Amino acid sequence: MTIKSFFNNLGVSWRAFMYVLNICRFSIIILIAAIVLLSVGQGQDLLLSVGEDHRYGLLLGSTLLWASSIWLWARTLLDIHFPVADQVEKRLLGKYRKWFPRSLGALAFVGVAYAVNTAGEPVSKYTWLTLLTGFAFLVFVSNRRRVGQRLATMLAKEHPEQHFFWVEHIKGEGPQYPDWKAAAGDTLGKIALAMLVAGLLLFIWGLVSPISMGAVFNALVLLMVWGASFLPIGSAISYAGNKTGAPLLSMLLALAVLFSLWNDNHAIRPLYSQTPIGSRPTVAETVHAWQLKHCRAKACDPFILVATAGGGIRAGYWTGAVLGYLHDTNLNNQNRKHDFEEQLFAISGVSGGSVGATVYRGIATAADEAECKHKVLKCTLDVLSRDYLSPLSASLLYPDLLQRFLPRPWLPDRARTLEKSWEQGFKDVTGKDTLSQSLSGLGTTGQAWPALFLNATWSNNGRRIVASNLRYGDDKAFELSNDQLNRIGYDLRLSTAAHNSARFPYISPAGSWRKGEGDDKTSGEIIGRLQDGGLFENYGAETALEVLRYAKSVMGDKFNPMVILISSDPSLPEDLATSETGEVKNLAYEIMTTIRSVFATRVGRGAELASQLKDWSGERFAYFRMCGQPDDEIEPPLGWSLSRQAQMTIQAYLLETSVDGKPLATASCRQANLESARKVLSILD
Repeated sequence: MTIKSFFNNLGVSWRAFMYVLNICRFSIIILIAAIVLLSVGQGQDLLLSVGEDHRYGLLLGSTLLWASSIWLWARTLLDIHFPVADQVEKRLLGKYRKWFPRSLGALAFVGVAYAVNTAGEPVSKYTWLTLLTGFAFLVFVSNRRRVGQRLATMLAKEHPEQHFFWVEHIKGEGPQYPDWKAAAGDTLGKIALAMLVAGLLLFIWGLVSPISMGAVFNALVLLMVWGASFLPIGSAISYAGNKTGAPLLSMLLALAVLFSLWNDNHAIRPLYSQTPIGSRPTVAETVHAWQLKHCRAKACDPFILVATAGGGIRAGYWTGAVLGYLHDTNLNNQNRKHDFEEQLFAISGVSGGSVGATVYRGIATAADEAECKHKVLKCTLDVLSRDYLSPLSASLLYPDLLQRFLPRPWLPDRARTLEKSWEQGFKDVTGKDTLSQSLSGLGTTGQAWPALFLNATWSNNGRRIVASNLRYGDDKAFELSNDQLNRIGYDLRLSTAAHNSARFPYISPAGSWRKGEGDDKTSGEIIGRLQDGGLFENYGAETALEVLRYAKSVMGDKFNPMVILISSDPSLPEDLATSETGEVKNLAYEIMTTIRSVFATRVGRGAELASQLKDWSGERFAYFRMCGQPDDEIEPPLGWSLSRQAQMTIQAYLLETSVDGKPLATASCRQANLESARKVLSILD
């Protein structure tokens, strides 16, 4: 073979391969997307949840459905003749038509098996079962015509070729059908149409009740079911584009960009409360009220302030664990002089820390009236341990995805679903609908503390925008702060206020508010958007410092602070001040260095402010941190769902026995966290 003929053959093979990739692009995209999710921390933790709940059969079944859909739609499209196929050698297309879809389907099982194996026990024991199922799938699709014809012959001996299971043997090279109508006459085509109908029914379910859909499906199962049911739609678009030569996918993306001018359905959910926003006490008024109640001639009682960092559900769960532990331990101390929640003036939270703080605040202040008295820790963790990722995923994959291609905001968004699922989870545990109540009304029937300061990022200008049950007023000490309720013009539910602080990019949408007229603040021109507070500063330390400095200026030498910092990044240095050198990455450094610097600056700025908070507090500082995991264990994820293994890992950072009474493995940071707890509790004795 000459060099020229070698390159000619290589070019012919390359054109055939690229043709197949183009025709099967939706199957490939769905395959890659699911494997990537399985490989990240949240995916690995979801796999652990599947094993813990003994639901691997459901996952394996959904994997089979997903793999079958990938194979089916790739094969169906490759069976259809498109004009561009005439430019490719039919002999090569015949081979690709036969083996490429089968390979894609088998790779789905390989990807799941690899992820299952890396996730560890109790799910890794299913690795070989997954691979064996994948092998059985490959054998079946490779012999499906023979099996189908034999089965049809057994069931209909006189006219087996008319039976449903009779699969006509397609001979020849290259695509066989002229269009989709001819392909739909095949048994596989009928199955494909049935899957399209199933996909439409799932969409209706996801639109009407994403929370109930999330209750039925684990997020991973849901993704695979969605992928299997979405492939008919994507493949239909691919079919039409290849038949007409029109770039339909590009046109759809262009429409989505154009419609984004008018179709924002992510308006921050309002609460039209009977309590006007303006009736909130100011920070200054509340500090003075606290002083009148807790200060005497020579000294003041302990003034506790918490700053809790972001980090998804692990931050929320860890925040709930720390605050719940301090609350219950203090409450069970018969010799205490002060109650923890009474001395706790405020919690400044970011992202997941805001969610944990809000749940704790809702439970602790109502514990006397609920089943949660003396077990605030357990109730708080019960609320935060629920699977909130699945309903969020259902809303994202169905109504919110479709909304991107509609010209007006007609469909509900995923933010509303996540907030409602928090409200439902809280009510299921406590019997109360506290999280659906007014933020501005929090504490108006009693005292205003513990106050909540839930930090978000104002996307328009990159500044802090803080939701609180206190009003900043005209106090110079808080002139750098933006009062969220005043800026958006309406009251919020507690769940919405917490979510505004925890709108992690792309997982949750940026929340928008509009100009509005009169009582209607959800119509008119969009005048602002906000995102996760961690984009500005991930510790809530700046807001905490503002409050502490003002309280110090009011109480003077009698001021008796105790500052609690709760972090959720296991990689942080214990002293906070050490500047980690980080890893130098050279790939595409001309482009990526600036992007990496932006994200690193967010983390670095927060660490510096946390260090300032520690320095300002001096000896009256208690630091609760997460510690790193052994190499063979997965860190708790950043999403909105925790496996029981992840929950036990987080509890072990502070507790020796779990809230369910089970012994916990020793964590390297437990003793330091217990020392911090003793420091806090000692000032309450």
